[in-house]
Amino acid sequence: MSTSSVLISLAPSVIAIVSMLVSMISAVIAWRMRQHTEKIQLIEYKRIVRVTSAHINSLWNDVIQEANFAKVKSSTLNVDQNYLERIESAGNRAKKGQKNFAKMIAEYKERERDLTIKDAVEEILILEEVKISVQGDVQRIKNEFSFCLD
Repeated sequence: MSTSSVLISLAPSVIAIVSMLVSMISAVIAWRMRQHTEKIQLIEYKRIVRVTSAHINSLWNDVIQEANFAKVKSSTLNVDQNYLERIESAGNRAKKGQKNFAKMIAEYKERERDLTIKDAVEEILILEEVKISVQGDVQRIKNEFSFCLD
């Protein structure tokens, strides 16, 4: 048997092996790209958590500031003690909420390293609920004590 006939008889096997190698390399490349994409998504989700957390903290500060401002303004006006107690209570609730939120963020930071995309999305949803709640508190304090804040 000549060399060319041996090569021709091996060609289908060689083509199959090369094809299999190309498929394996493609699969590895696709897997690496998915891994890279997931890392990028996770980084973006973590950024969203940080930004949303900062926004919520700012909203808590707004509630506390509005309560303090209402307390100062109402002290110059002739308001009853019950009203002053409500203002004080709103400020205290906001301070307590801010402390609880700080604990929540500290717990998140402990888990952040092992976070999955699913966990990050759940954190974002929880933060969005908290943000809506705190925005409601800001609006409520502005509505309730509006005559002091004008």
